[in-house]
Amino acid sequence: MLDRCRIASKHAKYQAVNPVSSRLVLGFLRTVERFVVPLGVGSVLDVGCGEGVVLKSLEKHLQRSTCVAIDLDPVEAADAARNLPGCHIQVSSAYELPFRGASFELVMCCEVLEHVDDPERALKELTRVASKHVLLSVPREPLWRALNVVRGAYLRDWGNTPGHINHWTAASFERFVGSELEVLKRAAPPPWTVLLGRKR
Repeated sequence: MLDRCRIASKHAKYQAVNPVSSRLVLGFLRTVERFVVPLGVGSVLDVGCGEGVVLKSLEKHLQRSTCVAIDLDPVEAADAARNLPGCHIQVSSAYELPFRGASFELVMCCEVLEHVDDPERALKELTRVASKHVLLSVPREPLWRALNVVRGAYLRDWGNTPGHINHWTAASFERFVGSELEVLKRAAPPPWTVLLGRKR
């Protein structure tokens, strides 16, 4: 699967040369696939899509689905547009999604909430535009930082990746998400936490 996800981007966050890192990413993408495919959704929104790796990994399962993706970074959005020709790509903020309520059967937001200064506001907005399900992932702490330290990265910041301002354990992230959604499925492919929630 990972080889099929080799896509054009100058700074693709899911692409890794290190074979261990590549294996971890593959485990993450397989978890997302395992959660999403049984839903059989007719419409999907990916918020903070980056270069489009997650949607690309689901491409064969979403061929009959309406696909929309947004990213705040115009460069990332341009990469996604090249990598996902069947998907409508927009530049927008997770705080103010330009869609009516309950517009998408599935809303995905992977590796975004750790970066935002108001995750509660973002979660409410993700929930607003979902009609059924929301899939979320974040780095799992303290494992994420520990692995960074092991590989000698960001040592001055105790392994904290630049831009990560929110930190959740698996349990604390589930409590956070549970404030807005009914958590249906949970998984912890190292070093992430992945949750599938249903709109109440």
